[in-house]
Amino acid sequence: MGSRLRRDAGVSIERTFLYKRDASDPVPEAIASGVELRIAPVSPAETGVLDALGLDDRDEWRQRFDRGDECYGAWLGSELVHYSWVQNHGFHPIGYAGIDVEVRPGELWIYNCRTSDAHRGQKIYPRTLQRIVNDRLSAGATTAWIYAAAGNVASHGGIARAGFVHVETLRALRIGRRYRPLASESIQALS
Repeated sequence: MGSRLRRDAGVSIERTFLYKRDASDPVPEAIASGVELRIAPVSPAETGVLDALGLDDRDEWRQRFDRGDECYGAWLGSELVHYSWVQNHGFHPIGYAGIDVEVRPGELWIYNCRTSDAHRGQKIYPRTLQRIVNDRLSAGATTAWIYAAAGNVASHGGIARAGFVHVETLRALRIGRRYRPLASESIQALS
């Protein structure tokens, strides 16, 4: 009965790994990947290039830019092969953990990172993360945060290569499409 209930009602415990990198942390070694990569911010006027990675969510992207979020892209030649979003203020939703976290002064949250299927395994993701963090820390930020679902093993490796440290595993009860956080001291400290 238990597995049937989980299947029919979509009941599960979701785990999200939370990572942090402070300005005072040792600077990780630059990542060599063997590909000539150009990493740069994507302007709101260039939003259309993001759908090259298979998702066309222009309304959502426009809302992010309107909120003040930034987007970084990574190109091989003229081909966009990766993007990552950065939020610098407001409240950041960590959907699978069922929480919204206040982005405090000096913090940034990196989220919604996507690499094209054809270019995975080339260290594009960690190189982009390093660029984002280096840019933001140089501009005065003190702490960078990022997270990934527990099952996203490739992302965990890229996040660690970029110098982030795993600080917490957030847990939430999923019932259908709703997520209820399971309490921890870290969640309360973040919220």
